[in-house]
Amino acid sequence: VLDHLRAVRACREAFPEFVLVGSGYSYLMEHLAHVAAHEVGRGHADFVGLGRMMLSYPELPADILAGRSIQRRRLCRTFSDCVNATRAGIPSGCYPLDDHFAASKDAEAVRRIRGELKNRRA
Repeated sequence: VLDHLRAVRACREAFPEFVLVGSGYSYLMEHLAHVAAHEVGRGHADFVGLGRMMLSYPELPADILAGRSIQRRRLCRTFSDCVNATRAGIPSGCYPLDDHFAASKDAEAVRRIRGELKNRRA
């Protein structure tokens, strides 16, 4: 994530007129809002992009902006099922944390893919 932050800062320095979106914040989990506020507040980025975090916790921005407590159990834990599903032609979603996707007809295929990938890494 630090590399992401540094890259956006370097882009800001080189191209101050550009509108910049920071990325990689999902990896920060419960610290996301604090780092995002710092980066935007200091002018390093104009916006913060929330990619995979939106699959597991689409209400996160509304909760943060309303001052509500973050629902830690819904934070993206970077399992990568959303990415692996897409690569396999299966709808992207948070299969481990979202009840809708966990109960879907594609959930077993996503679990199988996860196991195959884990075995390849071993």
